[in-house]
Amino acid sequence: MSSYVVFIGLLFITACYSAIADPVKFSSELELLTQQEIRKFLDSLPTQETFEAQSPVKTRLVSSFHYENCAKPSDEVVVVSSLSIKPDPLELPGNITVSFDSVIKAKFGSPLKAKLTVYKEIFGVYVEIPCVDNIGSCTYDKICAKLNKKIKTCPPQLVKKGINCRCPFSKTEASLNNFTFPLNLKVPSVVTGGVRVKIELMSGSTFITCMEITMEFA
Repeated sequence: MSSYVVFIGLLFITACYSAIADPVKFSSELELLTQQEIRKFLDSLPTQETFEAQSPVKTRLVSSFHYENCAKPSDEVVVVSSLSIKPDPLELPGNITVSFDSVIKAKFGSPLKAKLTVYKEIFGVYVEIPCVDNIGSCTYDKICAKLNKKIKTCPPQLVKKGINCRCPFSKTEASLNNFTFPLNLKVPSVVTGGVRVKIELMSGSTFITCMEITMEFA
C-alpha cells in the first residue's frame, strides 16, 4: 500500500479508527459555501505521484487523536476495544507509540477490501470528501496483496506477542503496550484542521470491522 493511501487511512496498518458521523443538513447558502470549500480542498491536494515525490519532507503536528469502534462488536470479526497513540501532539515524520487491545474471532484474509470515508472539518462541521482520482472517500481492493508486499516480516516485538501483521490473520486475542516505531509519513501542507477517517473492512461478503479516527493537523 502506498504511503499516500496509508496517510488517508492514517495509521491503518498501525491498528486504528472510530464512530459514524451522521449526515449534516445545511441551509442552501452554507451548503454552497461548503461545496466550494470541498472543491478548493480537493484542487489543492497534490496528485499521488507528486505526493510520493515531495521533497524535502516538512514536519507536521497531529493532535487530539480519538478512536472509536463504529460497529457492534457482536457483528465484527475483529474487535479493537481500545487504541491509543502517543505522544500528543504527534510529530510526522517521527516516532509513534501505539497501545491496543483486540480480539480476532475467526481466521480471515483475501479478498480483503477497505472502504474509507474521509471527513474534513469545514465551518465547524465534518463534511464528507468525495473520492477523486483514488483520493478521499474511496474503496481499496486487494488489501492483502498490498499489505504482504509492503510488510515482508513482522517486527519481533509483535511476533513475541502472537500478533501477525500479514495476511491471512488467525483467530487470536492480541494486546500491545507502548510499541514504538518510526512513522515516515508525508502529509500535504494543505491538510489542516480537523480530519475524520472511517474504515470499514470486508473479506468477501464477511464484515470484518469498522474503525474511526478523528485528529487535528497543525
